[in-house]
Amino acid sequence: MSILSKVLILIDDLGTTTKRNLFEYLPEEKNSVLLSALARLKNREMVKMIKNTTNNHYQITDLGRQHIFTDLDWIKNIFLDLQTYIVIFNVPDKFKSKREQFRKSMQNVGMKIIGRGILIGKMPSKNFIKHIVTKHKFVKYVKIYEVVANQYNLGELNKKIYQQFEKDAKSFLKYKKRFDKSHLRFRAKTLVYEFSQALKKDSLDYDIKNNLKKYVDLYQKIKVLCY
Repeated sequence: MSILSKVLILIDDLGTTTKRNLFEYLPEEKNSVLLSALARLKNREMVKMIKNTTNNHYQITDLGRQHIFTDLDWIKNIFLDLQTYIVIFNVPDKFKSKREQFRKSMQNVGMKIIGRGILIGKMPSKNFIKHIVTKHKFVKYVKIYEVVANQYNLGELNKKIYQQFEKDAKSFLKYKKRFDKSHLRFRAKTLVYEFSQALKKDSLDYDIKNNLKKYVDLYQKIKVLCY
């Protein structure tokens, strides 16, 4: 999990944060690294500075909060009854730049390329895909097909993606009594976000409910500690 993500989650969790808070909650990181991450988040307008006579304070912006929520949406997907879809698009070369943006948008939500102009993946609904197509104004260039169950064997679970989350989660749950309430909440939130990042890397193109059970169980145990 990146330092940027940890700092962003901490600022969101505390509401108002000082540099001293960063050093206190993330003692395993160098101060210079934390300050660099804070500056980068500020430059990206995910964090704003509030000037104070003693210490400057930092707050998350709507853009920063939306960034977190967008990634956390990957967790929602594993609790949905996802259906496999094939998307075929034939966009003229005069829209090459926009075509690349559309392809990236589809890949960002979990679709993967299996051929030129052909994508496949598990999505919540056909309307979910239509929304992206409409947003890019490519309705007349795109066709969406629902794949019949067991008609297409997509893949299998890549356990390596979840190894770090599993290791961090088990360690956290084992030693959770060592944290005070605020530190416990922050650490729990970072692990939930770490799980969402693992899901984001995964194609989720297999029997999700059975294959991800042990990771979901860890997530459920940690989730209740976020409040």
